[in-house]
Amino acid sequence: MQIIGIDYDDKALRCGRIQNADKPEFVKLKQFPANNKGLKSLDAWIDECCAKDHSSVLISLVVDNQQGASLAYRFYNAGFAIAPMTLAGIRTEIRKDKLRRQASEIIAQKASSWKMRWTPLSSQLLELRSHLIEREISRIECLHNQAKNQVYEAQAFDFLIQLTQNAANAHAIQIENAEKAILALMEKVSAFKTDFNLLMTIPGMTQMAAAALVYVTHAFPADSAENMASMLKLHDAAGFRAENYRAPELKIARMELYCAAQQAQLVIPGLRSLSERMIASGKSLRCTQFAACHKLAKMAFSMIKNQKAYQE
Repeated sequence: MQIIGIDYDDKALRCGRIQNADKPEFVKLKQFPANNKGLKSLDAWIDECCAKDHSSVLISLVVDNQQGASLAYRFYNAGFAIAPMTLAGIRTEIRKDKLRRQASEIIAQKASSWKMRWTPLSSQLLELRSHLIEREISRIECLHNQAKNQVYEAQAFDFLIQLTQNAANAHAIQIENAEKAILALMEKVSAFKTDFNLLMTIPGMTQMAAAALVYVTHAFPADSAENMASMLKLHDAAGFRAENYRAPELKIARMELYCAAQQAQLVIPGLRSLSERMIASGKSLRCTQFAACHKLAKMAFSMIKNQKAYQE
């Protein structure tokens, strides 16, 4: 298995190649312009390296921004395995590096020990479910407000409510299908299944919240529980807004985590006592739920890292 690490910006794609992943040894640096012509040259170079056998190449790059996600989708669709990296994680590795190596070499070297692989499927399914829920909720609220704010004859009002219910039922089927596909993915990938089952031992944890946390943990690996909470923007109450996210998957994970935290506050003694203390000190209910999200994310990270089920 060959590993190709890609360090990119708006001007260039800097690539480093490791010939043999079993005995990592950096062998080559290459640079291409960050445009369509450069991408074609990059494709030709990779084909030359692997004799067009895409299954023998692992491509590693930072995926937690729009440019990285676009490149990851492109290579994934071409049949390459993708090892995901985060910008924060690579910056940490660069600071630790005493040999002053190129970033592409560090990315390739780190990928040689990274076992997880990136796939867009779970991201797309989670995003589909999120959009369906948000769209249907807003549409139903709009229809109900129209019904409340205008004078309708009884028959017309009943007809409007029936239309709303029919639409909700139709979207509920789509949401249910998306959830089934997500859970099927959790069953299909052994690493996902193990971590998913661990998280489901947390009282109050929902299946979709567990799936979202498993996906984010693997697609956006963090160095610590605090870094994971920070990446999900759970470190600052002011940052817990829908428009503040670096990738759609992180927004979706926060939404699912927020729902699960509301349930977990009622059944986990530690979270319940935390909420009671915060309310007693004058904090709002929103702040207590935000704190519960923070605790729940750190708990999930620790459980996955240590491969241990929930314990009181």
